[in-house]
Amino acid sequence: MPLYYQNEKLFSEIYLEEITAQPDREEVLASLRVLREYRDYAETDTLNAWVNSYIHEVLAALGFNPVLKTDALTLLNPMGTLDDPVSLCYVTLPEEDLDNTTMGRNWAEKVIRSLREQEMQWGLLTNGKLWRIYHLDELMPYETFLEIDLDTILLCLKKLRKSVQKWTKRLGRQGYLQFMEQYVK
Repeated sequence: MPLYYQNEKLFSEIYLEEITAQPDREEVLASLRVLREYRDYAETDTLNAWVNSYIHEVLAALGFNPVLKTDALTLLNPMGTLDDPVSLCYVTLPEEDLDNTTMGRNWAEKVIRSLREQEMQWGLLTNGKLWRIYHLDELMPYETFLEIDLDTILLCLKKLRKSVQKWTKRLGRQGYLQFMEQYVK
């Protein structure tokens, strides 16, 4: 299983292997670079600042038009619309543990309750590092999710870019490719 996601029985592993095996597209890599910059400069003092300086930027990169309902709850509209939400996103501060189940901090319960109140089927829960997708109609909706570790993806991209720069500087334009040849059979 890849290090950047954890599937808690929400999707079949075959499906996830198929969609994650897609070739990298330059626009995806460009979006990830932009998100890394947003993450580096995001404000984390308050939930509202965190949502507006980072979370909404990620949601926009995913093709949503985010509309703040409360500090913690954002409705997700298709890009170009303001009043036709297709999903929602419940947000915590970066230091929050998404597995917390104590009273008032049971984040999965808050997502599922929000889905019921908004009459929606799919929802996101995030602290900015981890992004979980929940589906209301699961047998155990609080325990069934797909989790993506966006910080790990962004960190890997950062390390990859540094490595490319290093080997390009040492060996020229084809430097990184020459370096990688020893690892490819």
